[in-house]
Amino acid sequence: MEIPVSGNMTNSTIANNITVLNDTQNDVRVIYYNSKNDDSLSSMLTNGMSFASIRESYKNGGKEESILNQTVWYNDNTKYYIAVLGNDNTHDNILIITKNKEILTHMISTVTYLNINNSSNNSTNDSTVKDDSSLDSNSSDNGPSVVSKKRYYNAQEGHGYFDEVRYSDGNFRQYDSESGKLIGSSYDSDQEANGGSLPGRT
Repeated sequence: MEIPVSGNMTNSTIANNITVLNDTQNDVRVIYYNSKNDDSLSSMLTNGMSFASIRESYKNGGKEESILNQTVWYNDNTKYYIAVLGNDNTHDNILIITKNKEILTHMISTVTYLNINNSSNNSTNDSTVKDDSSLDSNSSDNGPSVVSKKRYYNAQEGHGYFDEVRYSDGNFRQYDSESGKLIGSSYDSDQEANGGSLPGRT
């Protein structure tokens, strides 16, 4: 999912496995939970209930409307939109909260769900990562395939190693090498061809 460029974004974890990205510059908050990353049934239940409680608190008082065939809620009192996105196959659960409908629409349009198969083959041409689905659940497209996969050390303090995956559609995505979580949005291959590089990689 593409998010706005921001100089004021914080990344925190709550309830052990719920990630909160808070962008005060653009007034956007993203709350993300994936039950596949829980290490026990107890953890899954705790985190699932916490996420559901957060979701319902934001939806409370909102009126349903549709953006790009996705149901969102708009609260006329707070002026905030909330989009509740998810994918049963990848176990992704995403909340997007913002007052900016244009930003919300763009973010919804760029959501891609991925299944990562952590096989024992760690070659740079690992083709086990594929797009699982797009927003159109009726699409028969299996998504772009992996062209290459390289491991880098993240120069930003405290982030360790990450895998950069290049797809057949010309985009790059970055994943934490231990958890497999998506940590970077897509970049067009033209940037790479013209001598550009993804931020923070060494």
